[in-house]
Amino acid sequence: MDAVLDGHDQLRRDGRGRVSVLIGPPAQGAAMFRKWCAARDRACAEVRGGSLEALVDAWAASLSASHDLWELLAKQLGVSSPPRPTAHELAMALDARPPADPRTARIWEKLIEAAHAPDGAALAPTAEPLARADALAALLPARELPGLLVAADRASPAAAAEAAGALAALAEGVASLPLALAVDREAWREIEGGASSHARAVLAEGVIELEPAADGGGAVRAAAAAQPEEAPSPLETTAALEGGRFRDAAERVRALGASQRLVTALERAARAVSAAERDASDSAADRARSEAERLLFEALEHAPATRGRFRLNAPGGFRFGRTEAEIDLLAARERVAVEIDGPHHFRDAEAYRRDRRKDYEMQKRGLLVLRFLASDVVERLGPTLDTVRGAITTPVSII
Repeated sequence: MDAVLDGHDQLRRDGRGRVSVLIGPPAQGAAMFRKWCAARDRACAEVRGGSLEALVDAWAASLSASHDLWELLAKQLGVSSPPRPTAHELAMALDARPPADPRTARIWEKLIEAAHAPDGAALAPTAEPLARADALAALLPARELPGLLVAADRASPAAAAEAAGALAALAEGVASLPLALAVDREAWREIEGGASSHARAVLAEGVIELEPAADGGGAVRAAAAAQPEEAPSPLETTAALEGGRFRDAAERVRALGASQRLVTALERAARAVSAAERDASDSAADRARSEAERLLFEALEHAPATRGRFRLNAPGGFRFGRTEAEIDLLAARERVAVEIDGPHHFRDAEAYRRDRRKDYEMQKRGLLVLRFLASDVVERLGPTLDTVRGAITTPVSII
């Protein structure tokens, strides 16, 4: 089991977020993950369920309890003023050498302002949860980050599904975090039925079965190979893509700074779109669409004109079918909704009709709806970003 969890952790350090989904007796799965964390001198936050914000709060509290955030911040900024650097010294250092991500810089600034016992959990009112987790994770080497374990409660399937979706979002947004979901088989089926297609695709990559399979297989079986892959540098990856069909996307990623997170999103989306062209299954198409959503969101977050305006997989505020509608990317203030379509949206007449009904529901609520093919997002990222930027910066009259 440790070898499988180590493999997942290596993938995280390579920029490929992973939730270790331990399917079997929840107490057994939770104990395995706690033991893995303890053997590597990592703290481990544990919750039964909750929202993304609640999960980040628990993880941030664990980080604050196990580390001196002030000292970590001083080390990151290269300040070594004994016995303890002042807030002014840290602020000067932050101005001189800010982190590449402006959101991280703003959160570090809030830590400095909280000069008396700065606490990561206290940042909840001042920062979006993913940005807060990302900024705090940047204070430590990936090998030292605390783990976050959700031991799902079958008695509350809605809370378990919400927590599973939050873990998927964390894995996508802060790839280095050691995340685990301990769940029995029945609760896992309920989560699969209640989670979004995007969350299901992310979680499925990290499934580890703790109980013997019905076909008599071994007691521990990983859903995907856990052996780490050699991870190229961001610029190497970008350069390799520029000579092929994803050249436009690679050029735009380079123009946006080619951060590890953005390059990883491009890599994953390119692989998923290519795989969906070879595999006509719904799962391959859903994966391509989900990865294209993540790539477009990350690119929008890296572009100054659109940073902070969109929310990924946002609740629509209305019911659509049996559940609340989910919008792929939503700029609520600007009233712009972006939907990403896979190839099945046009091969399947019912899927096409469903999309048109959803468009109507969004439009009658005053949203400007933009739709892009997943393949176009990845192959033509530049024009896609330009279209979205134009939509949020140009006043539109909806009659």
